[in-house]
Amino acid sequence: MNETATNGRSSVPGGAGAALLMERRRQGLSLGDISRQLKLSVRQVEALERDDYSGFTGPVFVHGFIRNYAKLLNLDPQYWSETAAARSRRRRNLPQSSRLRNPRNPLRLRDP
Repeated sequence: MNETATNGRSSVPGGAGAALLMERRRQGLSLGDISRQLKLSVRQVEALERDDYSGFTGPVFVHGFIRNYAKLLNLDPQYWSETAAARSRRRRNLPQSSRLRNPRNPLRLRDP
């Protein structure tokens, strides 16, 4: 029995998404199986497995989706949702130039 199966955690490089992907495959479940159970689109499940949370409305939704996905796979939901949250916080703290999104201009000046 592997480490993930015994305690719901693993030392998978890449974060929560990679762990969820590996466990889903180990259990022989398809993306469609997961999307139906969680009531998410296949694209949303794929984004979770890539640790790409940019398409989600906010961190509270990501936290809930990761938690529910982990529960579905019999993994430790608190551990994996906290792992995803920590990864998301680290990404937000990156310098602006290293982010993939274009920065918004929060200050727009009017002509006098």
